[in-house]
Amino acid sequence: MSTSAIMLLIAIPLIVWRLYARMRRLIGKQRSSLTRHWIVALFFPIIVVMLALVNRASPLGLGGLLAGVCCGVALAIWGLKLTKFEHTEDQFFYTPNAQIGIAIICIFLARLGYRLFQMVTLTGDAAQAAGVSFTRSPLTTITFGLLAGFYCCYSIGLIHWRKSTPTAKF
Repeated sequence: MSTSAIMLLIAIPLIVWRLYARMRRLIGKQRSSLTRHWIVALFFPIIVVMLALVNRASPLGLGGLLAGVCCGVALAIWGLKLTKFEHTEDQFFYTPNAQIGIAIICIFLARLGYRLFQMVTLTGDAAQAAGVSFTRSPLTTITFGLLAGFYCCYSIGLIHWRKSTPTAKF
């Protein structure tokens, strides 16, 4: 078994667990956590920049990443307009539009699953070529850009909402 296949077998349960947790959070009212919003708002741009550096020699991959991020930002702005915000005496809650978030995650999971299936089923030089091109595929970079752009922009919108909402003073 190749090193990339072993790494995939280690990474798949972690990815599935995080996506399951994210899907559960998309349904229903959620408590707003500034720490979580800041982590998401800072983490995804770092990953996008790293992916852009990997794709600097691949104009299609870089273009796909940029297109995905732009679409993700547009969907996040739309999603923020559909989000229901609530502020109690000392806590903040929001109810996101579940359809947008679930659709984005499903698109990303479908693409990731397809690429992982390719990498696991191919053998020899074809597997090595598929592993190298994993982050340079325009469809992969578009789907990741969509996910990253959406969650980064959505988190920034939640931070803005929290900062602009006056808190009760006693």
